Amino acid sequence: MKDHEAIEGISAASRVWELLREHPEARQVLARRGMMCPSCKGMENETLKHAACNHGVPLPALLDELKAAIKSGP
Repeated sequence: MKDHEAIEGISAASRVWELLREHPEARQVLARRGMMCPSCKGMENETLKHAACNHGVPLPALLDELKAAIKSGP
């Protein structure tokens, strides 16, 4: 299990690529929400807020799902 501080550090301002690098288990959540576009060149700079908005995903629900996935571990 990841430490609580790391999980709480995920926010609307978190960058997608950093999240995936630090928490590979987040990939499943993003994929399930249709947010894993392999050709997306903006992923390096895109925040979770921006990605959620672009994909019509409610940000609070996305953050909750990501935190739950990370807490559960790979």
